[in-house]
Formats: sequence, structure tokens, C-alpha cells
Amino acid sequence: MNPIARNATLFIAAYAISTGVMSQKVYRCGSTYSQIPCADGGVAIEPQDARTKAQKTQADAVIRSDAVTAKSMEKERLQQEAQAQRTAGKSTITPAEPKKPPKAPEPVQDKSVPVSSRLEAGKAAGAKSKKKEPEYFTAQTAPDKKKAASAPK
Repeated sequence: MNPIARNATLFIAAYAISTGVMSQKVYRCGSTYSQIPCADGGVAIEPQDARTKAQKTQADAVIRSDAVTAKSMEKERLQQEAQAQRTAGKSTITPAEPKKPPKAPEPVQDKSVPVSSRLEAGKAAGAKSKKKEPEYFTAQTAPDKKKAASAPK
């Protein structure tokens, strides 16, 4: 794991742990609630879970049930995707191959020039004109003309 990812993971874990430990005071200012005390002297309240133990237990059971349902749905989806892959592999239709650029027409060769001269000339011309194209497009900015003109000589 690279150092940036490790530091980010550590920071996120420390932040998550620290937020759950402290509870903040909430101030009631008339009909609104805020983290900042009111100018006219609002009431400080401690936020608490108003549910009973039975309600909390029931909510936790629903969460567990939803998690089990989600896992079974994921497993079913993965099976369907695998089946689709197998079906696609057996089909007679093959995926399209990348298109190759059309070949340039062969130049008409002059029979009066010996073959060895033509090969040497072709090698020299081919070495200069062939430039490897990058696999992916990369955008580049044009050089700044003002900086080039004002550069000291």
C-alpha cells in the first residue's frame, strides 16, 4: 500500500473514532435548535435516544434482516452475471476486433532500378517517416509564444 493511501486510511479511521466518542450540546432557541448558544439565553439540552429498548431491538432486527436480504440478492446477481458470461461465450457472434488502418496502395515499382537500390532507399525513407503513435491521446498545450520571444539571448 502506498504511503498516501495508508495515511488517508489512518486519517479516516481516526476521524470516525473521534466523532462517535464525544456528544455535543444542543441549544434550543425558541423553536429552533443549534450548536451555538442563543443570544437571548436558550436552553441547553443533551440529545438522547428516545426509543425504548424494545424499539431499538426491533430496529436492529430489521437492519440484520435487510443485510441478509441484500447478501442473497448480491449472490443471485453474481450468478446471473456468470450465466450471462457463459452464454455470451458460447454464442457464434464474436466481439468486433479493433479496426486496422487501411494499407496504403503499393507504389508502382520502376523495373529499371535494381532491387537492392530500391530496398536501401525504402529503409532510409521508412526510418525517418515512421513515428510510433501513442496508444492513447494526450492533450498538450501550445508553448507560450510571449515567453519564447522575451527570453534573454
